[in-house]
Amino acid sequence: MATASYSQGQFTHLLECTICLDIFKMPKVLPCGHTYCASCLQSHINSKLTQNGTRQSSFPCPVCRASTAPPDPTISADKWAELFPVNSMAASLLDLKVDIPSEKRCDLCLKRKKETSAVFYCRECKKSMCAMCQEYHDDISACNKGNILNLNTGNNSNDIPPNLAFMEICSRHSNERIKFFCKDHNTMCCSTCGFLEHRKCETITTLDEMIKTFGISIKSKEAETNLKKCQSNLKQVMSIVTGNIDTLNKDKAAITKQIRSLIGQLKNKLRRLETDLASTMDAKQKSEELNIQSQKTKVQTLTTAIDTDLIQLDLVMTHGSDLQKIIMLHKLNQNQERYLHILTEFQNDFTCASMTLEVDKTFQDLINKLCTLGKINMTRSKLNIISSSATGNTSV
Repeated sequence: MATASYSQGQFTHLLECTICLDIFKMPKVLPCGHTYCASCLQSHINSKLTQNGTRQSSFPCPVCRASTAPPDPTISADKWAELFPVNSMAASLLDLKVDIPSEKRCDLCLKRKKETSAVFYCRECKKSMCAMCQEYHDDISACNKGNILNLNTGNNSNDIPPNLAFMEICSRHSNERIKFFCKDHNTMCCSTCGFLEHRKCETITTLDEMIKTFGISIKSKEAETNLKKCQSNLKQVMSIVTGNIDTLNKDKAAITKQIRSLIGQLKNKLRRLETDLASTMDAKQKSEELNIQSQKTKVQTLTTAIDTDLIQLDLVMTHGSDLQKIIMLHKLNQNQERYLHILTEFQNDFTCASMTLEVDKTFQDLINKLCTLGKINMTRSKLNIISSSATGNTSV
């Protein structure tokens, strides 16, 4: 396979903690494979330890919710995060953050106030060194010599390969390297694991022997092909998921428009009913007002006649003769009978009008029963992306 250059930017998404959304600080990996900053993981553990008033013996993974027990349950819960192993892959990728000084001055010489060009860089202690200081560094430092980079052959962090030596270390015995493969359990192990757990297994081979017959190039291509198929499927899923969000937004807009249309139709219908009812009310009010006005005219006419009789009575009684007074009184007596007759008829015929609204029973029932304009139904359909031919397996 072609040799590739790597940069930290290529792996940024692999180095971000999903809790704090920042670059890992002491990446700790859970059995489910998800990694978090040690401090973020401990904060999560603390928040989940007490539920419903009961102390928990495990906690859920923040991402996949897998129930996770501490490696040693006897240790205090506020130390659980420290018990989980460091994600060596993430730690190795973090090493790609190396920022080599553009001037390449020897850090050790600078401490002695000397300026010497740096030739080497220690990825472990983050020191730039000249050739002489590098020899001194190798003699007294505990740093792994594999972490010494020649600055003349690699001028920037893109040329720095990730430190993958951790992959050869047994996850259960940090001081031993993986040396064997047990076919019975399909697992790789160190000498201690082989002695303790696989000594009764029938098919155990060394990794050196396995390398000779494994066909790394072919298996690598198979793994790459299968991963790319999976990646392609995931891109389809992402496209569908993203498209589904757009679909939901469009559905929401369409339903909102439909609701507004229904409300508009209802408002228009109510306005027409209001106009019709108002017209009917106006017509009845005007008709009744004309009738009342007619009766009012009759009352005013009778009132005027009585006022006139009172004036005439006062005039005759003041200035008239006795004969004139008798004639006036006789006339007024006849008028009184007529006035009383008219008043009696008016009282019997006249009715005081008022208006009330009798709400249509159907409309009232609609108001009483109308609790919602409708129901929002959510339909779901399953994805059909991964076919049997698309699923591959690179066996070891």
